[in-house]
Amino acid sequence: MPSNSGASFTISSSLPSTQAVYYDRLAVRALFAHLGFQELTAEREIPMKSGRTTQIYTYNLNPFTVNVSANSGDIAPPQATEGVVGTPITPNQASIQAVLGQYVDYVNISDFADAVDIGEPLEQLSEMLGYRGALVVDTLIQQGFDAATSTDTTCTQQVADGSHVTRQTLNTAVATIRGKNGRPFPGGKMRCIMHPYILSDIANDTTNNGVLDIQKRTDRGQKWVEAGLVEDNEIIPVEGIDFVMSTNVPLVSGKPSTGHSSWATYVTADETMFSIALGSFKDVPDENNFRANIYSFQPSAFDPPGVIGGAVSYNYKFVVTPRPTGNATLPFRVIYAETAVS
Repeated sequence: MPSNSGASFTISSSLPSTQAVYYDRLAVRALFAHLGFQELTAEREIPMKSGRTTQIYTYNLNPFTVNVSANSGDIAPPQATEGVVGTPITPNQASIQAVLGQYVDYVNISDFADAVDIGEPLEQLSEMLGYRGALVVDTLIQQGFDAATSTDTTCTQQVADGSHVTRQTLNTAVATIRGKNGRPFPGGKMRCIMHPYILSDIANDTTNNGVLDIQKRTDRGQKWVEAGLVEDNEIIPVEGIDFVMSTNVPLVSGKPSTGHSSWATYVTADETMFSIALGSFKDVPDENNFRANIYSFQPSAFDPPGVIGGAVSYNYKFVVTPRPTGNATLPFRVIYAETAVS
């Protein structure tokens, strides 16, 4: 007959065979930030064996616009005197130099750890270190924009205390950039990077002529509204701007007032900030390439017993610089604003 007593072999009895742990061999992917500052730059390369300093130049407009533009005080453009050769225009240029820096980092692993690890540590560490390398590039570009505001103080805009970024804020930013003759990127739009919290403020703006009010009137706009104005880190184009969403933007304390903080949003024209690499960009990590170099080692003169089994590393040469300017104006805008997200 069946027994009425309880089971004598149970998990709660703590027998060793019931306490085994299964370790998943695939690491869960880390929560990487989306990195988008590279998309706000124009890329240039320095050929190998050509030095570490590059110089970018442009022609100054003034010799070619003096007394012929609409801002010449109603002075009529000069006419030629028949038979007189006249005085030629003397061109001049503005230039800026940038010096390459070297960025390296690595992780190595013992041959013992590599032999007993249940996963593929070099593969997984390659992605983690590659992200670090890409984050360095992204942050260098962000800092390049911040430093350039000291050259042109009109590049910054502080949204009023207690207010948030709106469609009108973005419209003003684009107007100031176009007012400096900034050209859009290929595709016809300026580019912008903003924090998800700032996007939330825009999405929650229900005022007349706000982004939601405008977009709800078209089929495509309604799809954007239903998606929260963002699809795969790309934000709905607004006011002639293509947007990228990223958490790698700074939160600046003391703005707009003591005890408050503002997120920075960057809007720029094409060929305002340049990212420059030695040789090519194939070794420069970016959003589309979170892979560091992987090496497997054998015994050598530097490691006779072969106790270092492998390593992952990156090594690239890179610099960021704004465009040369002879009139101290740069076609970009950094908007500082608080957020309603807490």
